[in-house]
Amino acid sequence: MAGSPPAASLSFRYDVYISYSEVDAAWVVDWLLPRLEADGLRVAIDAVTFQPGVPVIEEIERSISESRYVFAVLTPAYVADHWDNFESLLVQHQDPAARLRRLIPLLLEPCEPPARIQLLHWVDMSTPERREDQLRRVLDTVQGRARLPELHPEAAVPDAQRRWWEVRWFAVAGVSALLTLVLVAGWLWSQRAPAAMDPDTFNIAVAEFAVVDEEGKPLRDEIGRQRARNVAALLSDQRDELQSVIIKPITVWGDEQRIRPVETDNAAARAEALNAHVLVYGVVQREGDTWMLQPEFYLTEEVVRQSTELLGDYALGTPISFDAQRLAAQSNANAELRARVRALVQIIIGLSHNQGGRRADYEAALHIFEAVANDPDWGAANTVSGQEILYLFLGNAYLKSAPGMREAPEERTDRLGQAVAAYQQALARRPDYARALNGYASALFQQARRYPDERWPCADDWDWVTLDEARTAHQRALDTSPANKPVSGHVDLRAHLGLGRIYYHIGFCLSEELFPPAWQLAQSNLKAAIAEYEAAPPTDYLRLPTANAHQYLGDMAFLEADWRSFDESLDPAENMQRIAELTQTAQSHYQAGIDLISAPETEESLALRVLAEGQLLRVLCFQGENEAAQDHLDALVEDAMIPPHLLTAIQNHAKEFCNDKP
Repeated sequence: MAGSPPAASLSFRYDVYISYSEVDAAWVVDWLLPRLEADGLRVAIDAVTFQPGVPVIEEIERSISESRYVFAVLTPAYVADHWDNFESLLVQHQDPAARLRRLIPLLLEPCEPPARIQLLHWVDMSTPERREDQLRRVLDTVQGRARLPELHPEAAVPDAQRRWWEVRWFAVAGVSALLTLVLVAGWLWSQRAPAAMDPDTFNIAVAEFAVVDEEGKPLRDEIGRQRARNVAALLSDQRDELQSVIIKPITVWGDEQRIRPVETDNAAARAEALNAHVLVYGVVQREGDTWMLQPEFYLTEEVVRQSTELLGDYALGTPISFDAQRLAAQSNANAELRARVRALVQIIIGLSHNQGGRRADYEAALHIFEAVANDPDWGAANTVSGQEILYLFLGNAYLKSAPGMREAPEERTDRLGQAVAAYQQALARRPDYARALNGYASALFQQARRYPDERWPCADDWDWVTLDEARTAHQRALDTSPANKPVSGHVDLRAHLGLGRIYYHIGFCLSEELFPPAWQLAQSNLKAAIAEYEAAPPTDYLRLPTANAHQYLGDMAFLEADWRSFDESLDPAENMQRIAELTQTAQSHYQAGIDLISAPETEESLALRVLAEGQLLRVLCFQGENEAAQDHLDALVEDAMIPPHLLTAIQNHAKEFCNDKP
């Protein structure tokens, strides 16, 4: 202990070590730890970072010596049982007067702190409603954004008769402390969190790969940075190819920017914080004498704006095995990694084509994905699995590029068949792949609809066996475990929407009842889809499917009102009240759908808006509000988003209910 190095000369693996009592473990793990990690801090904590089989006292000593700061969570239980002299003296020896602020006491519950802690200014977190503000003070201090208040003034006032050699000693100590602070400041500057990337460039960030042992516990090894450095270099080499389709300049960040390891759960937040369009990260896991590299990547909304199934996090193949000590093994691993990085670049290019939102753009994207699928180095390789992501992309590309029935019925049939086959390839590799299940169901839904250009297709217009297969696939997606439903995939929203529209058509076409049970299932699923959208963070790419859900709910309310208007067996007064309620519901849903896509970005969203506008006019006229319908139509005439030929279609769609007045 007497030979411990000064704090300024240490190389810190962690930002913070948390010392606490087991009694307070729930608060530390569930409340404090997530907030520290969300602020980008590397945290040492016994439940996560202590090595198994090593004496606890040694792990405490190691954690303190490798941490820039030590948080002591003060409670009566901690003071009574968990504040031992060894831990106290170790911290105090490395920072005798707390001038470097290594020890920061957090007063969680009122108690009598140890004597040495009483010399310091603790942070009072005993009041729950003030904890967030108090923690922000601590984080600002640890991150170098602010300073804590000065220390308690309990230290004795220097004696005016102090001898001259004491003065000289303190002068030397002051100079030494100043130099130490300079060294610490320089080191902290080198360890600072990277700033955000330039918003005017297309940004790819490569984070350091997390290094773990066979059990998934963190290891101290430079191999994670080395692998990240390789990936960043490979992506930099591919910039010219990316530049061919991406108008912005391309920036690649890697090891030099020291982007800390990323976990899948916080990939979205880290990408947003870095302002990265693509974030590459992953894990290097030790398995005996070999390492297994698992690269993953996150795509932001801007990259996949029109590829609505594709936002979020993906594994780029199964782990790559290599021996860090053998050059041949390293070479083989680099070749595999190079093939996957090249595939990632092609995927980004394909998704960039999708942003145009036109069928020609989808065709261009399709050709890219087909080329990757046929690439023997990864897409078509028999020795590497994990290509389910590629077949998901390919299935979506086939589905999006399928034309309408009246345009090219044979080509449409062929494309839908290719989409189904691509999704089946993805599911053959991973049967519980929820995103692929929803895509597969969507392709089957389109296949089942024999005449997709009809507004209200009925019994003879559907292949009911295929439609039931689509229903089963959507239900499987909904029933998969939460671990197979990445937040970015919005699996439940898409499954509920798919089930809602299937049950709608079952009820409309196969039931002789006025209020078929299938419609109750349709309504519950469609409302669940809308609730999923409203609970999610604001996201543009979910507007279209949510507008579709509103469209179906509006149709059900409007059709029931229309049916009731011809049913003379119902009580007139009650029926009129119910019709008024239904038409108001229909109007609300149509308007909600229109509001979601008031500025349509694609042909698909424009077509849906035109349909909703026509239905809204029909409802207004059905209610006898012809003047309101005329005012709404006049507003549409002034709307530059709606071309004249579509405006005519809207007008014709509403005429039968408006006595030809609009």
